[in-house]
Amino acid sequence: MAADASSSGELGVYACPVCKRLLRQEEGVLRCPTCSQVHPISEGIPDFILEELSRSKDPVLRRMTAIDRMARIYETRLWCPIVLNLFGGFHSPSLAQLISTVAQKVQSIEGRVLDVACGPGTYGRRIASPSKEVFGIYVSRGCSGKVQLTR
Repeated sequence: MAADASSSGELGVYACPVCKRLLRQEEGVLRCPTCSQVHPISEGIPDFILEELSRSKDPVLRRMTAIDRMARIYETRLWCPIVLNLFGGFHSPSLAQLISTVAQKVQSIEGRVLDVACGPGTYGRRIASPSKEVFGIYVSRGCSGKVQLTR
């Protein structure tokens, strides 16, 4: 998923994870005007994880460092069928069927859509349109950001 930071205030839609106030976009960071928490922006993507994951005390967060490496294969012909069949059963819907279902559910929505746990934007890239701006958020910095529209 590619980030597009063309409009200067678009990242101001985020709230502070600490005090829940709206963050203010400044040069290269999002800053909370209430608690002064600062979140760096790299390539248009805000980083809300303020610790180095490989050094985290939380074992689950330490394992998250592998996600960036795995993200490259999330949408390959090999990965999707295996994961869908493994977790959904042998007769689970295909990726194309899942995308069609998601697209139908949000087709009447206009404005901003948040794709939580977006991975590489599998659904968000396919539902974004000139009237539907999709933002994705994910634990891996390499998979989060604004979905780039192809017009």
